[in-house]
Amino acid sequence: MTPPKATLAVGLIPFSLLRKLFMAAPTPERVSPPWLLVIGLAIGVGLVAMMVWESTAHYFKSAPGEESHSKLIVTVTTANWKQEVVDSPVPVLVDFWAPWCGPCVALSPTIERIADRYEGRVKVAKLNIDDAGAIAQKYGINAIPVVLIFKGGENPVTGFQGPKSEATYAAALDKILARK
Repeated sequence: MTPPKATLAVGLIPFSLLRKLFMAAPTPERVSPPWLLVIGLAIGVGLVAMMVWESTAHYFKSAPGEESHSKLIVTVTTANWKQEVVDSPVPVLVDFWAPWCGPCVALSPTIERIADRYEGRVKVAKLNIDDAGAIAQKYGINAIPVVLIFKGGENPVTGFQGPKSEATYAAALDKILARK
């Protein structure tokens, strides 16, 4: 009696090839050694764990509200929105973003340079739409990144959809600062 030639679906490695590698000589008595099944399952579980980690790792890199950005950038939430944005004595540039959004992550260095460039004259804030969806909904944000600039109130003075250059944001801020 010859053992069946099955394929190990997890790694797409022919079972007969694994048998040749790990067993001395296949005999009819030893059709499926249990340790070979354990190795196959371990490989499969490892591959599945790797795929799950790759698709969800961004959730574990930082806790909500503790995103890694410059000390000059304020993290805005539903709880501090009024205090940090609406009641701010200086203009506020708010970056609406999410950690899973590639263009948002790519825009972060530009937002950090703006925060450095306008330190003390403009407040720069980031709002994670996953954590403060009600605010994003209030301003009709249905695609990110969005950058809105506020000055003394709830209504934005100007805004930008999609990533823009540092010069674009700087020109808008210079225009708002000149209006004093």
